[in-house]
Amino acid sequence: MAVIYVSPNQKLIVIQEFIHRALLEYSNGVIKTLSRYNKNLHEIPLILSGNFNINFFDKKSEPLTQFLLEEFDLAMNNDLALSTTRFNTTIDAVFSRHLEKIQSQAYVSYFNYHRPIIKEIEFTDLVCN
Repeated sequence: MAVIYVSPNQKLIVIQEFIHRALLEYSNGVIKTLSRYNKNLHEIPLILSGNFNINFFDKKSEPLTQFLLEEFDLAMNNDLALSTTRFNTTIDAVFSRHLEKIQSQAYVSYFNYHRPIIKEIEFTDLVCN
């Protein structure tokens, strides 16, 4: 599991570069190299969660979600239509791969501008090499 906080007003390319550097060994781009050494890191279940400070409800965020899907097989797990802030934006998100039983939902927080996202994950016979 990786948790991220992106400072406001960052360019998408800067966010993508940061995520790529941080999660490089789990990316589809290094599969061929690491598979020679019996490293199947691209098959490991992965969760990327946090405050991206990008409104995922806006079409401008599509390059980031596409990047995460293509490069890491990470698909958004929370509902875009459900706001995660008091300002009706969805800037917090959960992306996951290779986890079949994962549910994300926002809950009300009276002490924060964000509605934190909680994840419920069921692990059964999870084996990683």
